[in-house]
Amino acid sequence: MSWLTRLAGRKDGVPFNAAMADMMSVMFPNKGQALVTDARTGMDRSVWIYRAVATVATRVGSLPWHLMKGDKIVEGQSAALTRPSPNQTGTEFVERIIAWQLLHGTSAVYVEKPAIKGLTVLDMDMVRMDHGNILYREDNSDRQLAKENIVLFPNFGISGQLGLSELRTILDSANMDESAKMVWNNQMQGGGLLAGLFSSDVRLSAQELDAAKKSWEEKYGGVQRAGTIGFLGAGFKFQPLGISAADLKMLEVSSVTRNEIGAAFGVPPIFLGDMDNVAFASATIEEKILYSNTIIPKADRLADRITTFLLPLLPGLKGLTFRFDYTGIECLQANRLERAQSDEIEFRSGKLTINEARIRDGLKPVQWGSVWWANGMLVPVSTSEVVEPEPAPVLPPEAVPVPVVEPKGIKGIHTPEMRQVIARAFVSKTASQEKKFAAVTMRAFAKQEKRVVAYLEGGKSMKALPATELFKAEDLIENWHSLYISFGMSAAEEVAARYDMVVPDGSKILAWVKKQEKLKSKLVNETTMQDVDKIISQLRAEGASIPDMVKATRDYFGGISYRAERVARTETISCNNASAHETYAENGVTKQEWLSTSDDRTRPDHVEADGQVAGIDEGFTVGGETLLYPGDPNGSAENVIQCRCTLIPVI
Repeated sequence: MSWLTRLAGRKDGVPFNAAMADMMSVMFPNKGQALVTDARTGMDRSVWIYRAVATVATRVGSLPWHLMKGDKIVEGQSAALTRPSPNQTGTEFVERIIAWQLLHGTSAVYVEKPAIKGLTVLDMDMVRMDHGNILYREDNSDRQLAKENIVLFPNFGISGQLGLSELRTILDSANMDESAKMVWNNQMQGGGLLAGLFSSDVRLSAQELDAAKKSWEEKYGGVQRAGTIGFLGAGFKFQPLGISAADLKMLEVSSVTRNEIGAAFGVPPIFLGDMDNVAFASATIEEKILYSNTIIPKADRLADRITTFLLPLLPGLKGLTFRFDYTGIECLQANRLERAQSDEIEFRSGKLTINEARIRDGLKPVQWGSVWWANGMLVPVSTSEVVEPEPAPVLPPEAVPVPVVEPKGIKGIHTPEMRQVIARAFVSKTASQEKKFAAVTMRAFAKQEKRVVAYLEGGKSMKALPATELFKAEDLIENWHSLYISFGMSAAEEVAARYDMVVPDGSKILAWVKKQEKLKSKLVNETTMQDVDKIISQLRAEGASIPDMVKATRDYFGGISYRAERVARTETISCNNASAHETYAENGVTKQEWLSTSDDRTRPDHVEADGQVAGIDEGFTVGGETLLYPGDPNGSAENVIQCRCTLIPVI
């Protein structure tokens, strides 16, 4: 039996939907007709089936895809798939394939030949066999199809070319849901259930019945009187009616069948409208489950069939691979931070290179990515060699004793290679800190700009600028303080870890921070005030208008970023080195060594100072003055501003 004969399900000439309808009318009799029998009735009658199929089909259809040749994307040859027919997009093409898989078990694409005119996703209930010919019902007429131009896309199956339909597994549930709705609709169409019957053994006229009814409604009618006790006169009786327990259970059928239908189609309850227990965490998990368990497996199967059977029928596409791209699925990227942190550990420990991670993530290798980028904290501190004393030779008693060679000692704990690693790691770390410091400094400058502009626009330009009102120390300090503390303690912890030292309690570092931020904010504000005052005074002398002064002020603050960067570099280096110096001192280090950054940006005096050793409390002689550490705020601006040197202990 051929695949299409089995697809028809009956003898030649009988379409699939008719065969299924006959079978379902026996399984689910309802005045001779079943409620849900095939793909079309399932979509038409059941909201849960519609939502499940639409959820899966539209999400697979929205996935981006590429034509690949090996690991390279092939551009400019995807027109047949991006616009398979004049009236259909590539997204709709994929959606229809998936929808027929879910509802019918198998979908099929017909390739129009000899000239490729387009690709048609066949409506599977319109396909039938007639004496060996394959006929397709289209526009109220039968069209004969060439078997070799049909590409099947079967759903999961245990045998043969045809797949199993999710719809078939939940026909009982779908019809149970429809039956419950029908019972309820019939009840409502018949008037529903009365709340109760009010009767009397006494024969009453129509007028007397109306009067009794009106009297009852006046005393006990309305929402406010619900649940109260009524008193009946002689001869009257009240028989309560209502919805039975069985009727109430029938109303719960829909929620049960919804879950069964969702399970069959692989669609979590939230996508079928179950909002009873919705929270952000559960919604994210259910979306991950949808993509991981349903969307991606179905997309992979579809891509494999397109590559194997459809592309060879299309001109110029044979030998290419069709592949969906899942990198843009947001819910699957929720753990990117955790993965990045894990990769960082692997990179630092040498277990993983950049290129290995890029290849894993489907990216192209880069030229520099196959080497190990070691962090300075993870490189051995020393390759020092201890020269052991040579053993005294064993001499005969009569020989003259030969003196024993004394140990030559340790060559030095920092090799040239290690010094370079530490210097580069220091520059790399402080570079990111400088960006943060510069950003918050610009924030303070922006606040001062607003004050100056408001002052000028208030008509006060003829007076001297009140420095204490416009340029406040707290503008800078409130932005700097947390960064000073963070950078300082981080530096202390890093050097302590490198040399197996104890991290200081931070009290002296905090004292340094308070002193430094007070001093530095004063200097920065004085410079800013002097610059702005000079600009305003010049314009005032020239008779410029207030708008001109405002514009000049804004132009000045608009070009002040270079100052923020210079302050940031100076303060970041100073804070890191002050904390390192304090850590060494508290751990009993008696000598320290100047470590320069060896490149063309380093000052000649600082290049010359490289390797200079000084007492921990004595300071280095650099450029004719004494600096306790690189960036020492007691040094001159020429010797401190934008310095990138650091210091290491002599152990």
